[in-house]
Amino acid sequence: MTRFPFLVTVLCASAILIGVAGAEKASQKSVDTLEGVLRVHSKFHYRYFIDGFGDGQQCALYQADKHLKQIKPGSLIRVRGDLASKRFGGDPRDKRSALVRTWIIYMDVSQVEVLRGPANGKPSGK
Repeated sequence: MTRFPFLVTVLCASAILIGVAGAEKASQKSVDTLEGVLRVHSKFHYRYFIDGFGDGQQCALYQADKHLKQIKPGSLIRVRGDLASKRFGGDPRDKRSALVRTWIIYMDVSQVEVLRGPANGKPSGK
């Protein structure tokens, strides 16, 4: 019967050690990178977003308004930062709330790079 408490102690200690190692890995997580077309939305929860990556996905860009307002909309950009998602909407008392509940993808941007300026809209002739 003395083996059972010893086994429980070993299992608990290993779970604690694995949890500490996992917490250290989470604090050293990598920075996410996205490339797409910069768009500006004047009447939504976020002003700047990136369009044209994935399967028609859009990603709100937070904490980079100072840098993004200097870039022309329609430019192809690369952004780096922490990618996440959250749920918006449904609260009638919240003036910023969306009319319907929806999930958005967003990035807390730490770096912005312009890859190409906006397209001029002229068809390329041959």
